[in-house]
Amino acid sequence: MPAQFVSLRCYDNTMLRQRLIFGSLMFAALGAVLHLDNLLDRFGRQAASVSDPLPWPGAGVPGLLMMVVFALLIALAARELCAVFRAKGVDSGTATIMLSALAGFFAMVAMDFGGDAPLHSAALASLLAFVFVAALIAHSFRRQRVDGAIASAAAALFSLVYLGLLPGFYLAIRSAHSAWVVAAIIVITKCADSGAYFTGRLIGRHRLIPWLSPGKTWEGLAGALVAAALCATLFAWLFNTCGGAGVWAQHDGSTHRLWVERPYRYGAVMFGGAVLGLAGHLGDLIASLLKRDAGIKDSGSTIPGFGGLLDVFDSPVVAAPVAYWLMVLAGRMD
Repeated sequence: MPAQFVSLRCYDNTMLRQRLIFGSLMFAALGAVLHLDNLLDRFGRQAASVSDPLPWPGAGVPGLLMMVVFALLIALAARELCAVFRAKGVDSGTATIMLSALAGFFAMVAMDFGGDAPLHSAALASLLAFVFVAALIAHSFRRQRVDGAIASAAAALFSLVYLGLLPGFYLAIRSAHSAWVVAAIIVITKCADSGAYFTGRLIGRHRLIPWLSPGKTWEGLAGALVAAALCATLFAWLFNTCGGAGVWAQHDGSTHRLWVERPYRYGAVMFGGAVLGLAGHLGDLIASLLKRDAGIKDSGSTIPGFGGLLDVFDSPVVAAPVAYWLMVLAGRMD
């Protein structure tokens, strides 16, 4: 057996082992954070009656702990995104990229999705304009030159959308659902990644987009959709069985909410899971496009076996707005 083949096989086995170990650790950490977030939310609302004030200010903000953790992860991912831009020759300041991402994220957090839509649209448009102008000014004054200003401003807007607005949809989902629903969406999306990876390795023959990601196949895509649909069905069964199927509904316009049970329909969930798998696959391809354009393999080396945070976030980030609108269509965002 050629030494090169043996070396490559050992490398694949090492990477697979690292992915299994660190993937399990990441899922455990995610579960712990969202479980605590869910407990804080429920405890705060059970501790106060409908007529009493909430026991602490954070009890009125669903997903407060999740918001803090997501903001921290977004800030770290923004540093990696800045490095990707620099590899492409876009001289963007780390602070500009990070603040733009956080501005987009907290804009989504601040929005009341049941409120004044025209006002929110105007506020979001104003934020985009402000970030664009601020990035132009920051670049010019930081470097004392004008070349690269347009690319730097475009990078700031990219960061605002990609790392800010898109993951912000998870907070919108959290406002009406338990933290476990957010966890389920992320796990379903990553399960699709695993389904694509193992199916592609076992039976993958037909390349999906050879010029963009030679390793991805049509068989892998089919495996991703099946894995996501089955994973979503399993979560629906768990929620229906354990009492987690429902939504938070406002109580007579007050800050207090009531839990309304609403079982999941398995046919709709299977379809939604497949759509999430497709969205996650698209997110993976978008990340591949960015890295190949910048001439890098991974966005970083923070997580052994995966690369950087962006390499882990690529599919859940794009799946977030898709999950939100699937729930809107299903009438589960009351």
